[in-house]
Amino acid sequence: MNNATLEPFRILAGVAGILFGALLICGDFALCAKSSQQVEESKEYLRTSKNKSGKRETPHNESSEALPDANEFLRFFQANLEKRHKEILQATLQNSFLRFRGYSLIDYSVYKKLTWRERSKIKKPLVFFRGFVDSEPIYSELGGVSVYARLASDEAMRVHLNFQNRYFSDLQTIRGNGTKINTQNTKNTKQNAQAIQKGRFYALCALPKINRCLLLGIGEKW
Repeated sequence: MNNATLEPFRILAGVAGILFGALLICGDFALCAKSSQQVEESKEYLRTSKNKSGKRETPHNESSEALPDANEFLRFFQANLEKRHKEILQATLQNSFLRFRGYSLIDYSVYKKLTWRERSKIKKPLVFFRGFVDSEPIYSELGGVSVYARLASDEAMRVHLNFQNRYFSDLQTIRGNGTKINTQNTKNTKQNAQAIQKGRFYALCALPKINRCLLLGIGEKW
């Protein structure tokens, strides 16, 4: 294999090292990549909220305790993820990318509109994807988890993403909360806004291909 062929694998290896290190992007930008203690604190918050709302009583025995799912964690972390996405988007539009350990954070919707020449000038881009699941996730031992998604900012844009295998059940959970949007009407109606909210997810994806994405804000212990 020549250097050009190996480059995507080197990028993915570098991204994996970055995202699974002690200081993670979500630790710096949002409450989505958590330490073990922080994850337990958020679980406790979610359990307490459920008990107060009367929706479900949680048993005190940890062995039988129902853990929060991906959607519950996303609701807990969504405000911070939205805030950080706005910061990344604003920096992207100003061509002054936020950087993390040498990688340039870029919003996916903007990245897709760039020319090849403009993309080539960005030093080690790392894409932030904000959208919702639009198909059933497909699991493959070798190929990871494939799923179609739509951009929250552009309902008509349907994108194929590939995640690491461990996210299969989380994507199923998120998809189960989703509502398909009628793409024939792209007006920003209240109904569409509510539909986008359901099934919402956030991810970081390696380039040049949008593959081996990592889900953010699901309470994963790293």
